[in-house]
Amino acid sequence: MSDEPPRPAVLDPQEIYERAEAEGERRLSMTAQDQVMTGFIAGVTIVFGIVALGVVEALVEPSLGHGVAKLAGALAFAVGLVFLIVGRTELFSENFFDPVAAAIAQGGGKAWVRLARLWVIILALNLVGGAVLVGVISIDGALPEGAPHALVGAPRRSPGRSGPRRWPEPCWPGPWSPCCRTC
Repeated sequence: MSDEPPRPAVLDPQEIYERAEAEGERRLSMTAQDQVMTGFIAGVTIVFGIVALGVVEALVEPSLGHGVAKLAGALAFAVGLVFLIVGRTELFSENFFDPVAAAIAQGGGKAWVRLARLWVIILALNLVGGAVLVGVISIDGALPEGAPHALVGAPRRSPGRSGPRRWPEPCWPGPWSPCCRTC
């Protein structure tokens, strides 16, 4: 009897490709209605994760400081990613390889039309789903004080930089603007 711990099964490249192809076929075979629903929900969940990042960061920073707030915000963003993965929703930028592998295996024009339909519907509905949630949270008072500022600043910060990047501050008129408090 060996004292070595059991080793996980190692997949060979062909088996990995076959699994990707099978998953791609599942995605290409979805009805348009399924694509619309999963694309919309993916847009909502990814924006939910971004909003969770801003809200948690804004709520944590006053009491625990900037570093802890950044960590807590990143963990909150992960909740949106978990919803995305567990819900098996379709994010446009997710796993492009799988449906392409299935289209290559099927060959012919119909497979490429199905691939184009998948990409167009998913991209459009990701944007619509995200826009709907943005519209909901844009209502005055929907987010706690400081959350809009955290959301606007998040893309300008990166690890290893002490200050924001030199990008123009987005500002537009209206009560939902992240930087226009008097509009």
